[in-house]
Amino acid sequence: MKKEKNSIYTLLIKTVLIIVLASGLYLIHSFFFNQELTPISSLNIVNESLEDDVQNSATKLTRSLKKSKKNAPDTSNYQYCENLVKTHENSAYDWAIEQHEGWERYLSTGYTLDDITLAIEHFTNSNFAASFRVQQLRSKTNLAIENNLLNKQLKQSSHDLYQAGFYYQSIFPSEEIAQYAHLSDSEKKQLLHNFRPTIDDVAYFIGQPEISDTEIITLLGSLKDVAAIVNYDRLETTSILDYAVESSRSSVVKKLLELGVAPSNDNYLGSTMEWALSRLSYSLNDTAKKQKANIVLMLMNYDAKARFEAKSITSILGYFPRQYYDFSAETITVLMRDYGLDLTLIESREVPLVNKNSHLIALLEEKQATELSTKLAINNISEQVSTCKKTISVVLSQWRPESTETILKRVIAQHPNSPEVIALQLAEIDPRLFDYYYPSYNNTFREVEYVTDVNQYFAPLKEGDIQTVIDNFSAMTLTDANKNWLFTEILMRDMSFYGELLNSSLMVDELQYFDFPRKIFTAQSLNKLQAAGANLHDKDSRGKTLLFYAVKKANIELLSYMLENKYPFSLSQNGEDPLHVILNTLHYQFSLNKLAVMVDVLMQYQPEIDQFHLNRMAVLKLKYPLLYQQLSEKYPQLAVSDDRGLPDTT
Repeated sequence: MKKEKNSIYTLLIKTVLIIVLASGLYLIHSFFFNQELTPISSLNIVNESLEDDVQNSATKLTRSLKKSKKNAPDTSNYQYCENLVKTHENSAYDWAIEQHEGWERYLSTGYTLDDITLAIEHFTNSNFAASFRVQQLRSKTNLAIENNLLNKQLKQSSHDLYQAGFYYQSIFPSEEIAQYAHLSDSEKKQLLHNFRPTIDDVAYFIGQPEISDTEIITLLGSLKDVAAIVNYDRLETTSILDYAVESSRSSVVKKLLELGVAPSNDNYLGSTMEWALSRLSYSLNDTAKKQKANIVLMLMNYDAKARFEAKSITSILGYFPRQYYDFSAETITVLMRDYGLDLTLIESREVPLVNKNSHLIALLEEKQATELSTKLAINNISEQVSTCKKTISVVLSQWRPESTETILKRVIAQHPNSPEVIALQLAEIDPRLFDYYYPSYNNTFREVEYVTDVNQYFAPLKEGDIQTVIDNFSAMTLTDANKNWLFTEILMRDMSFYGELLNSSLMVDELQYFDFPRKIFTAQSLNKLQAAGANLHDKDSRGKTLLFYAVKKANIELLSYMLENKYPFSLSQNGEDPLHVILNTLHYQFSLNKLAVMVDVLMQYQPEIDQFHLNRMAVLKLKYPLLYQQLSEKYPQLAVSDDRGLPDTT
């Protein structure tokens, strides 16, 4: 980045043309949430209900609603209302996201930045609101103005590129100082004599652990203004002090405070004290905890404030965009005893809250309702949604199960040192509770750790040369977690290599069904794995069959294939079986439109029907009486009486 006096065309040389994938929604999502690329073997962590397109697609839900318009909308029908509310929520969120380039126009019509920030939170979430706000706070700096001008020129001269996701963004640190960490002391001194770093350069180096606090303080001495707005966007803050606090650099924090940099106190973004508390809350060892506690103590001397959801000797809790801090009674006592830090003495601050009756929100809700009524072809949509929410509330009021966490806390408190007893008692309440608790005490997790900069070593796989790949990785110094990751990564590239991997040094912990990436759950992949020697007809370390995990994908063709090839239904007496899973209306995998067909497949296994299957059927009867009638008439063993109890937990 050049000095402010440099021409815009020189700045162009110092910027990078960033290519963002062309999908509009992906671009917006990436911009606001800073998502990273996912390794192949990690793909199983993404939303596993993607195949449930009826549940997750506003388009298909909208089609269903339009079709129902042939008859008068029945806002007393739970199923209709559930579809309508879900469609409205999805469409309303999409509408708000589409406004992202236009939110700032309300600044010129008399609304404050607080007004707009809170409106964005109301229509989207706090992450979008914080991203917009910090962008606006940075927008008046020379760097931001020059970048905006370049992007306007790009939009005018190469509109197609701009639409495809190309844009200009300055890179940090500046080229002249990029190698600062690798210079000798004399070279660093000479560099700072000839070149003045910017506030953004220093913000960048604060996050680099190889740069010492002493060197950061030296860099601070070269700045024109240590209180200047930070454009470097690793954090959603404009204060260099917050960067120092977030990196737990106590000496740098002390120096900045001495130089007159005041603790930040933005009306919406995290304050300096809130950043300090969030770092302290994450402390894992005594050395780090001492340093972070010292930062909080320093800030208290400067009257730094924080927002609190709870502030007492038994609980300290607070949230700010993307971050939080949470201290138990025990931790509060330890901090007071070991470091003289009394968190209850930190001064509270009030921040503006969303007011649904604000002028801007009312204006936008009216605009949104008009546009959504047109899009969904539903008249008086706001009234219908309001009525439907009441209908849903009335139905759900008949079933008020305890949360999983509440039941767990109670049972664990009753048997604090008896995990086996806890597991069995949870199984008696509901098999899902057993499954939730079992991995935590039976240590069934398979640790994995990503290995960086190894893509080139996978190249021989394209020629079918698995042995070279195994030999190359075997020669490296790897942890068992690294080997587990590599085992899965190679397998996902070609499942026919399973046998070779199984007999290699990369085999540490057997790959469990619960760790299978989504890619495996196809008939073709299962055939490949079996041909390579994998045993897919047993149970994993959690006692589950592969069919148990397959039903969560709501892939009817896959289930039919597994039935035809005699994949076992269940091989354990504890925990949920596949039928329990698909009948649970609150599981995120639940697929209303596919349920009848999936039940048809699973009932061919002739499963033993227990009270928990029937409890789930009672919920179906409450919410979806027509579907319940269809299933119970076809399978009388699934029928329940009107006084049948509902599940005790969600």
